[in-house]
Amino acid sequence: MTAPPAARGELGDESGWNPTTFPTQNGSRGLSASASYLAMADDLQSRWAARDDRSFDPYDGLAGARVPSALTRTRAGRLAAVHLHKRLPFNARRPLGIVPTKSAYTVAHFARACLLISRLSACDSAARAAESRLWWLRHNRVGDGWSYPFDVQTRTLHYSRSTPNIVCTAFAANAFLDAAEAGRDDGLAVGTAAARFVLRELRVHRPKRAYFGYLPGDETLIHNANVLAAQLVVRAGLLADRPSMVEAGLEAVETTVGAVGDDGAIPYGEGPGLGWVDGHHTGFVVEAMADIAGQVGHRPLEPVVDATAAFYRLHLFDADGWPRPRPGVRYPVDVIAAAQGIQTFARLGGQHLATAAAVAQFAIRRLRSPSGGFHYQRQRLHVKRVPYARWADAPMSLALAFLGAALEARRHHPAMGAHA
Repeated sequence: MTAPPAARGELGDESGWNPTTFPTQNGSRGLSASASYLAMADDLQSRWAARDDRSFDPYDGLAGARVPSALTRTRAGRLAAVHLHKRLPFNARRPLGIVPTKSAYTVAHFARACLLISRLSACDSAARAAESRLWWLRHNRVGDGWSYPFDVQTRTLHYSRSTPNIVCTAFAANAFLDAAEAGRDDGLAVGTAAARFVLRELRVHRPKRAYFGYLPGDETLIHNANVLAAQLVVRAGLLADRPSMVEAGLEAVETTVGAVGDDGAIPYGEGPGLGWVDGHHTGFVVEAMADIAGQVGHRPLEPVVDATAAFYRLHLFDADGWPRPRPGVRYPVDVIAAAQGIQTFARLGGQHLATAAAVAQFAIRRLRSPSGGFHYQRQRLHVKRVPYARWADAPMSLALAFLGAALEARRHHPAMGAHA
């Protein structure tokens, strides 16, 4: 597929790019909007396939062979090591021995994008890329789950590269369930094994409620982790005809439904210091709840999806598609917030497609680099241009593929409003 030309100028503001008139190779006619987004998604995955999907990462600050051990002994030191690289507008990793790594999160997003691209465009190279990435995921599990390729320290959690987590596991398992729905290989067996791992290792029981944790043995309630797990368990249960899985997923999602504010806001988690609301984690929750409601036909969940989607659209995006990190805050403009917005609104479909397209157009104008990838963040006074697969180009590839799929579905079925 031929991707549209990269935007000109530092942030693409002066490119004159029109999202409905992408030129073809001979310049004689434009691609449809759906084909243009699919072409851009394909270009992103192809660029990183040429690098074996290996990339630096905003959170890889603990991965260096020469990171001072004094920093790694304490939470404050680990956070300092991670945030040094997250915040610098240039790449200072190599002197510390930090090298690009291959993440299940990245590979899963690109695999899912390739499956969509190959289904909608009969692109043989995308189909081969999907198979290659699924093979890698199948052979790089930690038990029946997936982990990051580096030790992690966030404001809430510290865990090692050998510890499977729900985020990597949910995204990777969904790639296999996508493959299963496309009739490919052993996708259902791998995806269902991951769902069983989630039920066995991550399920937390409390009086009158249950939910899924982020890591084995950790009982902190993080709402996006809980709902990503619930979505995986419900989807696998439906595909494998295991009603108990579906019931467990629905029980867990009710715990997060109970935390939704009257205005539709979704807190990050439950407990001291976890009550903040942000953009891309809200998107995770809205998308996963909508997916559950759509698959199960769970009508009591539909008003919650509507309320949370409305909050997400009104408080975490501007009318021009500008993604906000938090309600009332404009900077930094983060590419993963844009990508998740595109994906969530595209999958919601209907009236939300216009929002998905607006966010996509904003991201292409303001975050796309001249080389065709996407910048990590735009701050008020500078841009962070270090190329990141996991945080930027992989989620953007999948998001644009979902948008292309939604627009293609609407083109063939104009009244279609269900999510992709």
